[in-house]
Amino acid sequence: SEDGISASYLDFTVSNFVDNLYGYPEGKDILRETIKFMYTDWADRDNGEMRRKTLLALFTDHQWVAPAVATAKLHAEYQSPVYFYTFYHHCQTDARPEWADAAHGDEIPYVFGVPMVGATDLFPCNFSKNDVMLSAVVMTYWTNFAKTGDPNQPVPQDTKFIHTKPNRFEEVVWTRFDGKDKRYLHIGLKPR
Repeated sequence: SEDGISASYLDFTVSNFVDNLYGYPEGKDILRETIKFMYTDWADRDNGEMRRKTLLALFTDHQWVAPAVATAKLHAEYQSPVYFYTFYHHCQTDARPEWADAAHGDEIPYVFGVPMVGATDLFPCNFSKNDVMLSAVVMTYWTNFAKTGDPNQPVPQDTKFIHTKPNRFEEVVWTRFDGKDKRYLHIGLKPR
């Protein structure tokens, strides 16, 4: 596929990743093999698109996830109210390849209610009713947290002004993060 990568390119990139980030010569081979083992989708390991996703997951974990988890653990250790999340949704736009998942900052238009007013020059998206619902959910969580330090209180999730049926977040409790269990909320059209 034009959007996939070869096994040799994956090996080359993982090797460079280890060489550039791991300062000790001892153990580099084991580290390379461990990374490839941990990030391989063994059910679909010959798929170039899955290899691309593997690299994206590795780089995402290194650049964003690991530092964010370390920071959250530190804040939780000092009893600060920490509510960790991943935002796994992006608006539909022609500018993004179909294979691309959510990226850093994709929650910003939802935080500020952009789907409720429609596409803008900054966010030229095809917003749906689901995007409007998700924006209402995110704004409720963020404003609750700003008011009380708890995204679940005082205003419950309710988007009946958009849909007549309840949204999936109405039954979700965003659990406080702690360094032991590392619970977080997966924010998307199917929260978990």
